[in-house]
Amino acid sequence: DPHFAVVDLVQEASRQSPAFRALLGEILTPRHPSQLYEAVVEGILPFLVLLTIRLKWKNAWHGIITGIFFIYYAFARIAVENFREPDATLIAGMTRGQFYSLFMILVGIAFIAYGVVAKRTNRIAA
Repeated sequence: DPHFAVVDLVQEASRQSPAFRALLGEILTPRHPSQLYEAVVEGILPFLVLLTIRLKWKNAWHGIITGIFFIYYAFARIAVENFREPDATLIAGMTRGQFYSLFMILVGIAFIAYGVVAKRTNRIAA
């Protein structure tokens, strides 16, 4: 089979040539499947967490679940960014995604604060 002949040639060349071995090492460097991590941590898990909260806390105040989503997503993004290939430009030693996530935490806190204040002043119904 000609495909196996190519594999055999590559294996033999990597044994005999340190330069070829170094080149293969750069090309075949294992990487984390960060897209799969992101799909689970930033997609499936928040859906399940928010659905559970909504089903258990049917009278959640306006803004609470939105705030929880923003805060959860920001922390998840900060964590998963550690497995991605870093951006070319860093902001304060963080990737852009991590840096912008800090603002998402603030927005989440603002949503929760709005929900609590609005509920206490009875401006909105639950």
